[in-house]
Amino acid sequence: MAYAYPAPAGQLPAEVAQLAATQQLGNYSTTFEPSKRLRIVITLAAPAVLILIVAAGLATDPTSGGGAATTLVIGLIFLAVAAYFAATGPLLNPAARARKYYFFEQGFVHPTSKGVQVYRFDAVTELTFRIVNMRYYGVSTGTNHLYKLKFADGRTLKITHLTVSKPEEFGPALRIAVANAQTPRYWQALMAGQTVAFGKFVLSMGGIATDSKQGIPWNEVSGVEVYQGHVRIKRAGKWLSFGGADVYRIPNLTTFLQLVDHLRAHVAGQQSAQRAAGGDQFSQTQLGM
Repeated sequence: MAYAYPAPAGQLPAEVAQLAATQQLGNYSTTFEPSKRLRIVITLAAPAVLILIVAAGLATDPTSGGGAATTLVIGLIFLAVAAYFAATGPLLNPAARARKYYFFEQGFVHPTSKGVQVYRFDAVTELTFRIVNMRYYGVSTGTNHLYKLKFADGRTLKITHLTVSKPEEFGPALRIAVANAQTPRYWQALMAGQTVAFGKFVLSMGGIATDSKQGIPWNEVSGVEVYQGHVRIKRAGKWLSFGGADVYRIPNLTTFLQLVDHLRAHVAGQQSAQRAAGGDQFSQTQLGM
């Protein structure tokens, strides 16, 4: 996520700046523009043009029967849907163009058709996401992004590649901001002897378990691998993983990864201190001190 800095004068709408100050969101960070929906407009408009060209060719063919009329209707339907997305999106609609995501240190402000909404990162109870690279006959046709958020006040929010521009930058910024707000709270719970669950995984100061497997201690966990939409818990000295799950099935994944790193480092530090203390005692005993 971009480093926080004061917003240049006039860059933020007055209502956005006022709400951010009232909700104590801290310094302004960055703005994410709404998606222009170019991909979907082009995807619909391109075949529409081709279909209309075919329809024009059939109209000059006396043997085509009613094929020209049917083809024309299909092409116009494609063209109408493309025009709808262009007209209702930021390309042609000023209201849609204003639906930006203004990020601050503690949350973001998002103008919507129902008014300007404020979302605090520390109010997020669950964040899940799914990123899928679409392919057609082996050729990539784009990447679909889906983020779902649940908040403590009962609100929900869905953000996709059709609502935000540059989702490949927006997503990591959102995940890190939410994790940085959640991790201290979860860490306090763990230090108090509680367990915290992330989908099928359950964390404690003693180790990690799943909803179907007995836990293993942290000194047996060599790391967490996230690859091609799947999470795998790597076990020290073992070829097989301890457990795995799809990314979209683990709520607050980035928080989960931060906590695993903290817990492994914490346990390793404790063991190192114990070994050092044991070594000092041994040396003193051997020297008769």
